[in-house]
Amino acid sequence: MKTVLVVACILLAASRADALSLKDYLAMRKSADRATQQTLTLYIHGVEQGVSWANTRFKARYGVSLYCPPAHLVLNPENYMRLIDASIDNPQYAVLVTQHAEEPILGLLLLRELEATFPCEQK
Repeated sequence: MKTVLVVACILLAASRADALSLKDYLAMRKSADRATQQTLTLYIHGVEQGVSWANTRFKARYGVSLYCPPAHLVLNPENYMRLIDASIDNPQYAVLVTQHAEEPILGLLLLRELEATFPCEQK
């Protein structure tokens, strides 16, 4: 019984972990608190890893990449945050940003900006 209770507590705690909304991202981005900035950096690193794995999987499955950064280019979380910020400021995405500010759309914004910044050559 004790084991079941412990597992239930772990699952409950795990289900409470929420993805970062755009609104929360913007608030954290403006924060001067070092711990907040470190948390945001780690979060964005995770978002980037997910987008990168999706790009790799898409290439393996369909033979095309979603975006194609130069092979020698190394980006860091600050670079990815700048890409997200550029996407937020892009008038083309104004409706998306406004209507979905309370939702976790950072991955989508990052992917869109990576596609625009590093388009793949058409063959």
